[in-house]
Amino acid sequence: MKQLLAFLTILLVGLPASAHELSSSYLSVNLEDKQVSGYWLVQPEDMHLAITLDSNTDGIIAWREVTSRIAEINNYFQNNVQITAGDTQCSMSTENIMLEERASNIFLYLPLQGICDSTGALSIDYSPFFAQDQSHRGILEVLVNDSATSTVFSPSRTRYDAESGGNSIWQRFRIFIIEGVWHIWIGLDHILFLIALLFAGQTLSSNQNRPKPPWTETLKIRSVDILKTVTAFTVAHSITLILGTLGVISLPGILVETIIALSVAISGANVIFHFLDRIRWWFIFGFGLIHGLGFASVLGDLLTSQGVRLSSLLGFNIGVEIGQLCIVAAALPVSYTHLRAHETEADL
Repeated sequence: MKQLLAFLTILLVGLPASAHELSSSYLSVNLEDKQVSGYWLVQPEDMHLAITLDSNTDGIIAWREVTSRIAEINNYFQNNVQITAGDTQCSMSTENIMLEERASNIFLYLPLQGICDSTGALSIDYSPFFAQDQSHRGILEVLVNDSATSTVFSPSRTRYDAESGGNSIWQRFRIFIIEGVWHIWIGLDHILFLIALLFAGQTLSSNQNRPKPPWTETLKIRSVDILKTVTAFTVAHSITLILGTLGVISLPGILVETIIALSVAISGANVIFHFLDRIRWWFIFGFGLIHGLGFASVLGDLLTSQGVRLSSLLGFNIGVEIGQLCIVAAALPVSYTHLRAHETEADL
C-alpha cells in the first residue's frame, strides 16, 4: 500500500498545470433573415496538427507562419464546417485572420460572413481536428433572430440540427451533463487529487486500546468521509464556475493554473506525510474554488446568452458530480482496505 501511495505522490507532484486545459475551438453563428455572420476561434496548436503551421519545425508557431498559410486555413474551414438552411448550403467566406486572447490562451480569430438562399431550419456539420485529437471539443453558439442556443461538438456528435430539437433546453442540458462527466474523467488533476484525498483521510480512532470496529462500521465511516470530501469539492467548484462564467469574479488564467498545479502537488505530498489533516476540509474547498475558475473563463467567454448559460451550467455541474461519484465508487473498496490496514498498523 505504501508503494501505491508513493506512486500516486510522484504522479501528483509531477502533474503539469496544462493537465487542466482542454483542446477546444469555438464557432459563433448569427443568422438574421438570410444573412450569416459570426466567427471561428481555434488554437494555433490544433491548426498546426491539421495543416502544419510550424514550417521550420522549431517548435514555435510564428505569426508570419500563420499568415503564409491563410489560404490553407480558409480552405480547411470550408472543407470541415458546413452551414445549411433548409436543404441549401449557405455560401460562407472568411475574412482577414486575427489573433485573440481568451482564458490566457491565444486563438486564431476568423470573422465569418455568408448568405443563405433558404429560410429553412439551420443545420451545422462540424468536423475540424477530430481526426487528429479525439479529445477535442468544438463549442457552438447560435443566434437565430434573437433566439440563442449552444451545443458541444465531439467525434460522436458532429451535427447541430435545429429542426430535430438541437436547440431545445433539454437537448442542451443533456449534452452539457455528458461534457461535465467527460471533463472530470479526462482531467488527470481531478482524478488523482480526489484519490489522494480519499487515501489521506484520518484513521477511525487515535485510541489504540479501543477494539477495532466491525467492517460495516468502518465502511460506513469511510463512506461518510468520502461523501463529505466530494461534496466539499463539488460545492466549491460550482460556486466559482457559476460566478466566473457570469463574470462576477475573475483571475488571470496563468495564476489559476499555477495555483492548481501547486495544490495538486501539495495533496500528493499529503498522501504520505498527512500534514494537512487538521485543515483538510479548508484545503479541499479552496482547491475546488480555484478549479472552478479554471474552466469558468472559457465557458463564460462563449456562453453570452443568459438563458443558455443557466441550463448549460446546471447540466455541466451535474455531469461533474456524476463523474466524481463514478471515480469514488471505483476507489472506495481500495480506500476502505487501506484504512483497515492503517488501523491494524496502529494497533501493533
